[in-house]
Amino acid sequence: MKIAWMPLSWMFPLLLIGSATISAAIFYIYETRQNIAFYEKHIKEDVFSDLFRAASFSEYLLLRDDSDAVAVELSGLATEEALEALVLMTPDNQVLYSSRIAWIGESIEVLDAGLRHEIDAGINKMQGIVRFSEDRKELYVRFPVRFSIATDGIRPQQYGVLIARYNLDLEKQAIIHDVERRLAVFVGFYTLIAILLWLVSYFALTRRVQQVVASAEAFAEGDLSSRSSLFGYDELGRISTAFDHMASQIQASMHENAKLAGAIEHMVECVLITDADGNIEYVNPAFTKVTGYSADEVMGKNPRLLKSGEHPPEFYQAFWAHILSGKVWRGRLIDRRKDGSLYQASASVVPFRDELGKITHFVAVQEDITEQIEKDKKLQHNMQMESLGTLVGGIAHEFNNMLAGIVGNLYMAKKRSEDMPELRKSIVRIEDLSYRAADMIKQLLAFSHQDLVELSVLNLSAYTAEAMKLVRVSVPESIVIEQSICDASLSINADKNQIQQVLMHLVSNARDALREASDPRVWVKVERFEPDKAFRREHPNAAQRYALLSVRDNGCGIAEEDINRIFEPFFSKQGVGEGTGLGLSMVFGAVEGHGGLTEVESSLGKGTTFRLYFPLIEPSKEVAVRLEQQWRGNGELLLLVDDEKVIRDSFREVLEDSGYRVSLAHNGEAAVACFAAEPDSFSLVILDVVMPGLGGREAALKMREIRPDIPIVFETGYEKSCLVGGLDGIADAVMLDKPVEPARLQRVIAKLLQDRPESS
Repeated sequence: MKIAWMPLSWMFPLLLIGSATISAAIFYIYETRQNIAFYEKHIKEDVFSDLFRAASFSEYLLLRDDSDAVAVELSGLATEEALEALVLMTPDNQVLYSSRIAWIGESIEVLDAGLRHEIDAGINKMQGIVRFSEDRKELYVRFPVRFSIATDGIRPQQYGVLIARYNLDLEKQAIIHDVERRLAVFVGFYTLIAILLWLVSYFALTRRVQQVVASAEAFAEGDLSSRSSLFGYDELGRISTAFDHMASQIQASMHENAKLAGAIEHMVECVLITDADGNIEYVNPAFTKVTGYSADEVMGKNPRLLKSGEHPPEFYQAFWAHILSGKVWRGRLIDRRKDGSLYQASASVVPFRDELGKITHFVAVQEDITEQIEKDKKLQHNMQMESLGTLVGGIAHEFNNMLAGIVGNLYMAKKRSEDMPELRKSIVRIEDLSYRAADMIKQLLAFSHQDLVELSVLNLSAYTAEAMKLVRVSVPESIVIEQSICDASLSINADKNQIQQVLMHLVSNARDALREASDPRVWVKVERFEPDKAFRREHPNAAQRYALLSVRDNGCGIAEEDINRIFEPFFSKQGVGEGTGLGLSMVFGAVEGHGGLTEVESSLGKGTTFRLYFPLIEPSKEVAVRLEQQWRGNGELLLLVDDEKVIRDSFREVLEDSGYRVSLAHNGEAAVACFAAEPDSFSLVILDVVMPGLGGREAALKMREIRPDIPIVFETGYEKSCLVGGLDGIADAVMLDKPVEPARLQRVIAKLLQDRPESS
């Protein structure tokens, strides 16, 4: 942390004044306490002695029934300056004598509370006592005094009490005022010294320092000829000489750098020069073009402003260790542009040494190879998968292909059975079972993060309220569902189908947990959530704000030994046939796939709460464009490519029924050959992703080489990672997962054909 020092002309006087102030405060506290303690000690001894003597003599006179003499004796004591009250009480609580005439002859009730308390204590304890009040402003002294009684009494003597109260406040104030007068002299002396020191430092130091500072500032602003020219044998003169020498060296170095910059000004590679500490001294125009930073923005800064965070700390440690040892470094870097986008560069860093062998500068040359690497990445396929992911992907591929054929045929059968309601009802049931089977595959894919998720901006509040209408149907009416959904728009980037499935699974789980509950209830809540410190300690990478979807029930709860296993696939405590064990694993996979967080809290017999945190986004202001035409074709020729004959046949029938002409191909090679023969005759291509020989993406790339504007629809029954490189580089392409609902395929085709530019 940098410390902002004050001017030297003020530093020493203020230090002196500060030390004087602290010393004065210590002196004031110590001296005041000491003097007051000394005064209290002596006043305590004096009044105790005086009152003891007065009490003894008064007792002597009272035993002889000489009350008048007692009054005379005590009157002399009452004239003391600090004495505030003096009272002699008889054994029957009557005031025999008082410094206040109005009290004489009255009962104890006439006295104030402080004196009454001391009199009561004096009667109960037959001894002399001196004590201070709680605020130490008053001093109480009391002594027991014997009184004579009638000779026929049972007890020949009784005790009264003599009590005095002294007010010490005025004397203590006088002590404090005396200390303050001495303190004022002390502070004044130090202030005078501080003023003298300031005058000396200003004329002997500050004006000369300002001359050096003015030269340094002028030099920093670009006046390379600026010099302080301040000579002397003291430290300031030596600093000035050193500055002038340094300025001369920097001026020469900058001239040399200007020559070098002129030589590399027109290089296409990025060039930047830093000093030994890594501070940038020069960048060429190519650097600005690639990174987006101007020379003024990076001058004097460290190249770490390009740091992308993609490399671990060990990478940079090894990098600096290498170049600081004087060796040339060559390799690849992932850096960040000014707009936040990443780029990859092939770079070399060369250390420059002076005549003494010391490293003074580093010269880095970078070439932006992002496009080259992106092209390479599109040709790579990641074959490393976990065993569960491999199994799920294989099952999904084969099963979805079969379902795709079933769905297509069911669609046509349903259309042709419109006048046969009983048959149509059976077909609808089969169709529902097909989509349920597809949903199960999606659950498996969601757990292994392989499902093809179509993300869009979704208002979680409104969508949950609408989705609960469908979810409520699956819950018995005996279960009360309470909804608390905030009115504010909570926009997230989400797949509507997966959010629907997540909500359905959580409510279904709550329903099953409420079988034995006497008052079964489910609470569904949607609210805005901003992480606090405790949440961030638990989740260090948490987003700034979330939409929180929570589902709570008062059912049987989850055992502690099972709480960490509930998200495992196929883990279920239900009986055979009562559940697949995929529901919660699908919920967990779906939430993670949306970049969210999942928390669960449960207690046996008390219920369970699931909390799903989805990162909030700013809602898009773009308005979705609706199709202006129907989902039917106008005789356009489509190329349908799939290695499964049943799928080709069923979807050809669906598409032809929708008004399109369809040409079929059983693999990628046949599709490319068919397309190459008459490329302009086709309006759109539908490609299976995974096929023997030439895959769908490779076939699409070859077709795009022939005709770059051809719209393409991909279909896959496998994991989305099969499409190496995703859809990057393939414009106007849409990915659909099998089994594709015929109506949805029709909508997608109509949309792509509508958006296609008119041919010239």
